[in-house]
Formats: sequence, structure tokens, C-alpha cells
Amino acid sequence: MSPYLVVVVTLLPLIGAAAVDLRKGEIPDAFPLALLAWAIVARLVGWIPPDWLGAALGLGIGLGVGLALFALGAMGGGDGKLLAGLGAVVGLRGFLAVLAVTAVV
Repeated sequence: MSPYLVVVVTLLPLIGAAAVDLRKGEIPDAFPLALLAWAIVARLVGWIPPDWLGAALGLGIGLGVGLALFALGAMGGGDGKLLAGLGAVVGLRGFLAVLAVTAVV
């Protein structure tokens, strides 16, 4: 699978979650679960590197950051779950890069 297609498939649940969040003010669990399922399937078939430890750490760090920001009132619970799902897809290194980019932007 093309790396560009992997990025597009990863972005679809994020874009869908943003659209629903803007309209309804909440993010359904289907979006973070879709990211988690995509992380598993894409690793199993070899579309993304099979770094299962990195995926687990990305998910854990994403959930931890999401919970901390939720506790501070900086974001909602759905946003935190979305961060965890994204962490599972991009892994630990990718998630740290995502955090660095979002901190600058």
C-alpha cells in the first residue's frame, strides 16, 4: 500500500471526528476505535512497520496526555481517546513528533 494512502486512511477518522465535534460538540467512540483497528490491521498486513511495542507506547502516551489535558479542562474526553488512537497508529516516535508539531502550531 502506498504511504500516501496510509496517511489518508489515518486522516479519515480524524477529519470525521473534527466534523462531528464541530457540529455536535462531542466525538463518538467509533472514531478512536477506527484508529485503533487501523493500527492493528495495518501492522498485521505490513502496511506500517510492525513495531508493536512502539504502538503500545504511543497508545499509552496518547492516553496519558489526553487524560492530563482532560483533567486540566484543556480538551474533552473524546479528544483524549482520539489522541490514544492516533498514538497507536503512529507509534511512540511518531506521536512525539505529532506533539512537537502541534505545540509549535
